[in-house]
Amino acid sequence: MELLDRIGETLTQVGNAAGQKAKDVSEFAKLSSELHSLEKKQQDLYIELGKKYFEEHGDSTEEAVEALKEIAADIEHLKDQIAGLKGGDACPNCGAVVPKGSKFCNACGTKMSIFEEEDEETTEEE
Repeated sequence: MELLDRIGETLTQVGNAAGQKAKDVSEFAKLSSELHSLEKKQQDLYIELGKKYFEEHGDSTEEAVEALKEIAADIEHLKDQIAGLKGGDACPNCGAVVPKGSKFCNACGTKMSIFEEEDEETTEEE
């Protein structure tokens, strides 16, 4: 009987240890998920803050601002090239390829700049 009692105690201890390990793993996963979520929010806020700074100081001659202007121009050029290869125009707002002749972007609804320029020219001529 003593042997069965020891086996029972050992099984209870192993079960308790396994249960604690499962709780620890669960807690680790929960904390890791929460950490990842907060880091993502932090990154999004840094990006938003950087965009606001750039919008307010975009006319500055700071090296970082100039580098961002060059990168933005390069990005727009590449989007236009990709859109051209796909037989359309790049949306100035989201970069989606919009079929030639479309007045609005199919993805975000932004009025295409080609038609904004035509509207301005028509208004000026009148």
